[in-house]
Amino acid sequence: MSEEKNQPEHKSHFALTFAVAAAVGAALGLMYAPKPGKELRKDLSKQATALAKKFKKTRAQVQEIVYDTFGKVTDELEKDYIEVRAHVLAAMEQMDKTTKLTQKKYNEIVKKAVKLYAKGRKWTEAAIQKLTKNLEKDWEELE
Repeated sequence: MSEEKNQPEHKSHFALTFAVAAAVGAALGLMYAPKPGKELRKDLSKQATALAKKFKKTRAQVQEIVYDTFGKVTDELEKDYIEVRAHVLAAMEQMDKTTKLTQKKYNEIVKKAVKLYAKGRKWTEAAIQKLTKNLEKDWEELE
């Protein structure tokens, strides 16, 4: 019974974590191209909202991807997945605005983000490859 009461709280915590990760990714990208304070805050808000919409996933979808990748679902692995996505978003935002984002470039960003994030974690090579493939599928959401 107590597990049922904690579930809505856990879901709201997860949604908040995802929103924060998306905002961090957007903020990191914009921080590399400084603007006056008011303009920067406005851009940060717009970018965070736009990126969160582009990569909107339900908790069930995230858990499915995490299970497919790691063979189990834990809060830590869900958090890892969301943070890797935030790294991908940040890298996309850091791209030169004159550079067109292609699927090839997106896949390179994903591979680099996964490789950097996986350092120091006890992930198998198979899990790293599956995570990379799952994140590469997000390209369809960007088109």
